[in-house]
Amino acid sequence: MTNVVLAPLFCMGYFNATRRRLIVTYGLTAGIVALVIAFRFLPQPWRGVLDAGVVVGLMWGVISIMAFAGRAMSGRDGDISPELAPG
Repeated sequence: MTNVVLAPLFCMGYFNATRRRLIVTYGLTAGIVALVIAFRFLPQPWRGVLDAGVVVGLMWGVISIMAFAGRAMSGRDGDISPELAPG
C-alpha cells in the first residue's frame, strides 16, 4: 500500500531501492537544492541564460521519455534493471 500512496517517491528511488540507487537519489536531490539556492543570487542577464538552459534540458527530457516509450511499445525496450531492493 505504501508503494501506491507514495508512487512518485517510489519511482524516483527514495525507498525500496538498492543502496547505490538511494545514495544517488539523495545526492542528486541535495545537489539540485544547492544549485537552486546558489542560482537565486545570479544577476539578471545570467539568470535568463540559466532559464534557457533549463528549457533545453526539459525539452531533452521530454524527447528522451518519448523515445524510450516508443521503444517499449515496439517491443525493443532492452534489459534495463529497475534497481529495486531484493525481496
